[in-house]
Amino acid sequence: MRNESMVILGAALVCLIVAMLLRSSGSRLYNRSAGVGLVLIVFPASLAAFGQLQWLLVLLSVPLGLSIWMGDLFARRS
Repeated sequence: MRNESMVILGAALVCLIVAMLLRSSGSRLYNRSAGVGLVLIVFPASLAAFGQLQWLLVLLSVPLGLSIWMGDLFARRS
């Protein structure tokens, strides 16, 4: 149980670090509503890297996250 908790906390930390780096760099890729897409990309990928999630679930969640993230990014430009 303790090991699984550390993996989940590690994946959450990776997700926060990516979001903070995008925000601090002033990148247009960071905005609040696109944060949902970012979480759908980074969190499952981090869990899969730690061996706690099947790669099939990552293949399902990453395209969904990308569509939310990029759809919001382009919607704000027009």
